[in-house]
Amino acid sequence: MLSTQPPARTNRLLDRIRKDVTRTKETDTIIADERGGEANWILDFRRIFLDPDELDTLSDLFWERFAPRLPFQVGGMESASIPLITAIVLKGKARGTPVSGFYIRKSRKKVGLLRQVEGELTDEPVVLVDDLINNGNTFLKQAVLLEALGKKVQAAFAIVRFHEVSHYTALADKGIRVETLFDLEDIGLTYGEAAAPRHDRFAVRWYFRGGGADLYRVERKSTPAADATSVYYGTDDGQVYALAQKDGSERWRFKAGLRPKGPYAISDLLRIGTMLYFASRNGNVFALDADTGSVRWVYADADWCTSPPAIAPDGARIYIGINAGWFNKRNYLVALDAKSGAELWRVPLPDSARRVTAEQACISAGCADGTFLMLRATDGSPLWSYKTRGTIVGGSARTENGVVVFGSLDGSLYMLDGKTGELRHALEFENGIATTPLVSGNRIIVSGLDKCVYGISADTAEILWRFETKGRIFADPALINGYVYVGSDDSRLYELEPNTGKATAFFQTVERITNPIVYAPRTGNYFLPTYAGELYCLTEKAARA
Repeated sequence: MLSTQPPARTNRLLDRIRKDVTRTKETDTIIADERGGEANWILDFRRIFLDPDELDTLSDLFWERFAPRLPFQVGGMESASIPLITAIVLKGKARGTPVSGFYIRKSRKKVGLLRQVEGELTDEPVVLVDDLINNGNTFLKQAVLLEALGKKVQAAFAIVRFHEVSHYTALADKGIRVETLFDLEDIGLTYGEAAAPRHDRFAVRWYFRGGGADLYRVERKSTPAADATSVYYGTDDGQVYALAQKDGSERWRFKAGLRPKGPYAISDLLRIGTMLYFASRNGNVFALDADTGSVRWVYADADWCTSPPAIAPDGARIYIGINAGWFNKRNYLVALDAKSGAELWRVPLPDSARRVTAEQACISAGCADGTFLMLRATDGSPLWSYKTRGTIVGGSARTENGVVVFGSLDGSLYMLDGKTGELRHALEFENGIATTPLVSGNRIIVSGLDKCVYGISADTAEILWRFETKGRIFADPALINGYVYVGSDDSRLYELEPNTGKATAFFQTVERITNPIVYAPRTGNYFLPTYAGELYCLTEKAARA
């Protein structure tokens, strides 16, 4: 419906939106996504956001609506909101009702002060502004971030909304009122009404944040491990925490090194029997008593650990990629006795092993030079190898018919004969794959740096479905209770139906999600880490429809 603001200025603004902001396929080539798909229309408010007359009109219309609600502060997500925030702040000063403004980066700045919020936040309630509101995800992400900073969002203001106000339940549940000047019907456009994924599937049971997070490294960090009562989590400053699942209280803490971060960053953790295994980047592999945190053994023969540890299915051996040597440093894959830490064998590698996958009879390792190796578990002797065109960062998986599947940063997903290494299929994507594929029945689920999750037939290598997120994906997909869970750089955990790729639920965080979620079946808790050293303990809040 049209705005109730004074009709002359409102109608003039609406005419500009219809004439200049609305672009259709008849007049422009409109690319809808990063794969080159085309759209029928788009609203390009940048065409008028640098027009002083239209900015003056927009700021007046904002103030006529929100002036009675002072005090507040105004913010939004870069970059479309920035000229609107500026106009509103300047108009507020001219009116004698000054307000503070700020903007939020789409992702944390990787240099300088590493900020997500630019400008000074005050204690006043927040009004978020933007040009559009479609599904409301951009406003929701900002609200979650501001809540974490102790700020309250009272309203979300946009020029145009795509759906009825009742569509924005995730915002309404946070007490955020959605207000707009126009809807698509006013402009003469239509947009399909799709059912929104559940935003209330999970509740935060508790939240933990470790210190010393290396916010510059946007990559896989430490994946936690869980047992019946505790969850174990490692951080970039070399700390390993044992936390009680019931309330997040600290049971014990172990420090892997003296320096604050970098060389002592903790790998993925493995909880096997009474032991907790992990590595630090400075070349040490640790086995701790999981109940007390006391050291059982330390393997210290490496200068650097290049991969997380992997453990044999029977729990007898630990495998890990290392870099070692006094005068001629080389890369190796080593096997350690899980009980004593004694080195059982060591084999040279063509480059650093980034991830190791352990099966009972064999071990696979992907290397930085693109070599994929299959080795005997007993002595590390080679079975076969395959050379790709890019670094292999993720691990491998094996399908029911014995095909070994892994991805490479060259943008391909490789499917090789598990016995011979012969290429069966190679699927090419637009960007690299930095994750380990998930095999579920006759489906291969893989996530990539092209921001998408794919469902692929294990029999024919046909792409059956694709789900697009808003950020690169470093997190492996995980299958939990019949659903696929994958986190993205867009700070959102997605719950997907594995046969169709349909999103059924989501959970919004503040920071990027670069590691897989971990599930503890005994307690029903989900443990979600972020690259900033955070750990969310989630419980199911709402049943699936």
